[in-house]
Amino acid sequence: MEIKTFLMTGSVVERLVPIPQHSNGTGSAEVTLLERQRIEVAASVAFLMGLLMVMMFLLHLGFLSTYLSEPVVKAFTSAAALHVVVSQLQSLLGISLPRPNGYFAIFKTLASVVEALPLTNMAELLISGLCLAVLVPIKEINHRYRSRMWVPIPGEIIMVLLATGICFASSLNSHYNVQIVGHLPAGFPQPQIPALHLLPQVLGDTVALAFVAYAISVSLAMIYAEKYHYVIDPNQELLAHGVSNLVSSLFTCFPSSATLATTNILESTGGHTQLSGLFTSAVVLIVLIWIGPLFHYLPKAVLACINVTSLRQMFLQFRDLPELWRISHVDFVSGHGIWESPNSDT
Repeated sequence: MEIKTFLMTGSVVERLVPIPQHSNGTGSAEVTLLERQRIEVAASVAFLMGLLMVMMFLLHLGFLSTYLSEPVVKAFTSAAALHVVVSQLQSLLGISLPRPNGYFAIFKTLASVVEALPLTNMAELLISGLCLAVLVPIKEINHRYRSRMWVPIPGEIIMVLLATGICFASSLNSHYNVQIVGHLPAGFPQPQIPALHLLPQVLGDTVALAFVAYAISVSLAMIYAEKYHYVIDPNQELLAHGVSNLVSSLFTCFPSSATLATTNILESTGGHTQLSGLFTSAVVLIVLIWIGPLFHYLPKAVLACINVTSLRQMFLQFRDLPELWRISHVDFVSGHGIWESPNSDT
């Protein structure tokens, strides 16, 4: 899930099923019930979002993407990339941060990070530093010599396997309080119809969420369509995301959309066709059914480093700003305004 849709979904869940501020005395049965209710809200949002996107497809509203000019697309995706980086800071530093709400949430998060810096877990900071020291050069090598390499160096896989093995062997989570992924339940949940009675309560938020998710997904598609010289069908994107959300909601999934980090990882590893997506889905299925528990000891800091380093392409778009200013002052100002707006709300 892209960080923007994650935050918007989280705000809906928190509004309808808030976590009690004083929950120390809450029994396990009450906690389980609370978690189930929160999952029901998220699944209902996913179901309604999928329904809205399918309706938009039937109404041929994909033409709205024509209003996403190149400066707007690049500004929107680079701003979303900044959101991703800020959201990963607590895992990179090993600190706990409150969930920000309201406008200027990203700046509230940064302020919380500064306040919590004295509480930084040095073990997790060391893990993050070492992981970045390995991944950044590998990313640069893969990018610079990709035409000469048969396959890119799988830096992410190497780091995941190494970090999981080292954490398991040395018990970093218990000795140094390193945050790990923890228990990953194996298998699929039983399919069930989402809580339809919640749909009227989440309608307003879901409409906004559907447009944001579509804008992010189409923006990413347009960036790579330009890079690899092919044409996308914006209306087909609506159908694809609509069906995926409808189906996933039956398995109590959160709303889905294209994500900056995973899209960039897939592209950097040489995935250019639908076959790569099919292969990725098969690997995820295998992880869910069989090997998920093996990642119990994977440090969250490593996942944060993978997410951050995968956004290289998004931040390189800032290099286009001087040329954009020379070509069109209007496009420059509109792009700057779009960049500011995602960083000023939830």
